[in-house]
Amino acid sequence: GGALIDLVEAIGAAGRAGSRAGGTFRDNRKGEDMRERMRSYVAARLGAERLDGVAEGPDGDEALEALYREAAALPAPGEDPQPQPQADAAPGRVAALAAARLEARAALAESGLPAAARERLAGRFADAAPEDLSPSRVAGAVAAERAYLAAAAPGGQVAGLGAGEGGAGENVDGGAGARPPAGAVRIAESRGAKVRRMWDALLDPADASCVSLRAAYVETTGDERVTGLLRHCDRSRLAEALDTGAIGEVLGDSIARRMIADYRETGVHDGWMRWCSTAPAMDFRTQRRVRWGGYANLSDVSEGANYAAMTTPSDEEETYSVSKRGGTESVTLEAIRNDDAMALQRLPLKLSRAAKRTLSAFAAKFLTANADLANGVALFHNTHKNLGSTALSAAALAAARLAMVKQTELSSDKPLGIGPRSLLVPFDLERTAVDLFRRSTENDRNFVQSLALDVVPVPELTDADDWYLAADPMDVPTVEIGFLDGRREPELFVQDDPTAGSLFAADKITWKVRHVYGGAALDHRGLYKSAVSG
Repeated sequence: GGALIDLVEAIGAAGRAGSRAGGTFRDNRKGEDMRERMRSYVAARLGAERLDGVAEGPDGDEALEALYREAAALPAPGEDPQPQPQADAAPGRVAALAAARLEARAALAESGLPAAARERLAGRFADAAPEDLSPSRVAGAVAAERAYLAAAAPGGQVAGLGAGEGGAGENVDGGAGARPPAGAVRIAESRGAKVRRMWDALLDPADASCVSLRAAYVETTGDERVTGLLRHCDRSRLAEALDTGAIGEVLGDSIARRMIADYRETGVHDGWMRWCSTAPAMDFRTQRRVRWGGYANLSDVSEGANYAAMTTPSDEEETYSVSKRGGTESVTLEAIRNDDAMALQRLPLKLSRAAKRTLSAFAAKFLTANADLANGVALFHNTHKNLGSTALSAAALAAARLAMVKQTELSSDKPLGIGPRSLLVPFDLERTAVDLFRRSTENDRNFVQSLALDVVPVPELTDADDWYLAADPMDVPTVEIGFLDGRREPELFVQDDPTAGSLFAADKITWKVRHVYGGAALDHRGLYKSAVSG
């Protein structure tokens, strides 16, 4: 953040070939270039003969500087003379101004600021008085410009200010190991971002850049003895690493990111998405879902006759409300001290799997519980013409599919003609189900094979013989799962107040996982069950 700029300048100056004091130059290459420019300037303004006898090396710096000041006070050929100083002005003010501007330009050239920043400061110095161009004020303006660049850097800080030539590190273009130019400015990753990346790597088994829980903790806090006490932490390191948060929040953010990433990976507990639809719920109040009926066929209208009124279809309403599910998990001081990184890596995985299993079981319960719909009839019932009792086979599957496509629309009683998209089975029937659609030596597919249904094993189906058919939820919304604010992933919260709760009472950081959702069966027409007895 700029605190070590003076130190870096001192180290850089120590390795250079000269020193700059009283008008001499510490950098031979830059000094020679500056001398040549000054000599050209003096020759153009005063004449080349004025340089006779002025040594070209460092020994002639004082004489050359005096001639340069004299030349700077004169107008260029063809220009109007510069206004003469007032009678009451201090003697030598014009020469002092020229010298101050020269010093300011030299300071800018060596500041290491980007070209645009140097030009901006040069414009500010152009009309400044000699007292405003003192070394301290010029240095202050350069420091302010560096602070401005640091504040403007998105997500990081300005690095490399004041660095000398030959320093190792990243170059301006980001190439690792390259040598940056003298005083080069580059945008570096903030300490907070580095610490967060370190914790993310610790929680990712595929990332070996950080494998020690203790090392990550010490790097973040400076608490090398792992006491968990704030007085043993490095306050400056802690502030930079955590920004405005706390270590529980930083670690919690990393766990949450890893948990969400694992939660989004498709697995055996995601089968519910094949036959359930989702919707956002804005609050915990009762959610109402209306199932509208359809109109009968349009009537013929004779010439000159009035159009007949159509029968308004009826409707049925299903309701549900969302509720919270969750629990707590913690990391103890002992786990950090014992460097139990594997336990921490398993934490987000266990949290995401628990959330997945819970949601999968919630959805499957609509199949197994067979609760009544709003019309007072169970979801699977002979009245609904979606309940059979035949073991899974090609013939039974064809009969069940026929029953589904013959389902009629509410009010109109017209066939919907919507068939199944998925075959839902317990693990016990998965092989049988897959073999129904496998072509062995036949060149042509039979009828069942042509259906090409998705075989979806549902872990919560414990009856080894029962199986189900489900239409695409985009065609028939059979079961709806509503998530609070539409958030389908679980959330993670931290409790790490050092004066209360688990951190104070048991030396552990505790997180709470929360998942909020609810649901209801909306329509029987997109589902079929075969409840096999025995």
